Amino acid sequence: MRTLSMFPFTLRQLEVFDLVCRCNSFSKAAEELKVSQPAVSRQISALERQLGVDLFSRHPGNTASLTASGMRFRSDMEEFINAGRRLAENRRDKATSPPAKYHVYIASHLFEDVIRPQIWRLFESLKEIEVDFVPINPRIYSAHDFSNRKIDFGLYTSSNWTKERQVKGTEKIGDVSAAIYGHKKFLQKNMAQADLEKMPFILPPSGSVDEKFALEYLNELGFSPQNVVFRSSFHDVIREILGQGIAVSFALESMVTPFCKDVVSLWPVPPWTRIFYSSPKADQMVTKRVKGFFLECLQLVDDKPPRPPFAN
Repeated sequence: MRTLSMFPFTLRQLEVFDLVCRCNSFSKAAEELKVSQPAVSRQISALERQLGVDLFSRHPGNTASLTASGMRFRSDMEEFINAGRRLAENRRDKATSPPAKYHVYIASHLFEDVIRPQIWRLFESLKEIEVDFVPINPRIYSAHDFSNRKIDFGLYTSSNWTKERQVKGTEKIGDVSAAIYGHKKFLQKNMAQADLEKMPFILPPSGSVDEKFALEYLNELGFSPQNVVFRSSFHDVIREILGQGIAVSFALESMVTPFCKDVVSLWPVPPWTRIFYSSPKADQMVTKRVKGFFLECLQLVDDKPPRPPFAN
């Protein structure tokens, strides 16, 4: 690896040499630098010794005159100085240019329960960029929405990985169990689907996009709730209702069991897929850091024991 030690001079020596050339005098250069003339002479002598050539003709009382080697060195030094200026301009451009900004969407349950408690770690590891978290409403149910809303990174779950994987940038990072969940008091021996459909059920608000999506998914499972007694799209509200034994609901295991020890799976359904989305335009290093952060947060939550149930 190349370092500055490969050069037989210091930047201070170049500064002194350049000033002596412009002043045509060691003493005048010393006055400009506010140092003694011997100090200037020592800098030039050290530079000549390191280069192995004489740069100035020594004639006491005369102006400083360059030797042939000195003239060549000065010409080459101009190229070196110009290169240094270009490096300095590059640094200034980076310092004054606005930081890159990335838009991030995280599904509500994952954001509230998994990401937000650790979000400070993301900002610590990405100090050089600006992260903007996109509001969770309206919810995103398909990776196609990420490009439409110009989102750079996403973390969400889907019941249809076969469809989602067709969108460039999607990556499966795990599975999560899903079921119709309810308080253990609802659990029956040899329970049939018809029995479950008659139980008090939780659905999203009537007429909402969330309700439409939930009903379409339940219909795909051949499940049709007959007794809707509570409506909400807020996952924390839903699990409190589940924990109180008021009604049952479809949910992902990660939304319920870590929080409610008395809530159990009444009717298992096929697992959902955890998906990480990254825009093809995003910087690869930033993508790697964001994905790593998401995976670490998910691992921390998955390793935690169940939380106590809601207070009665």
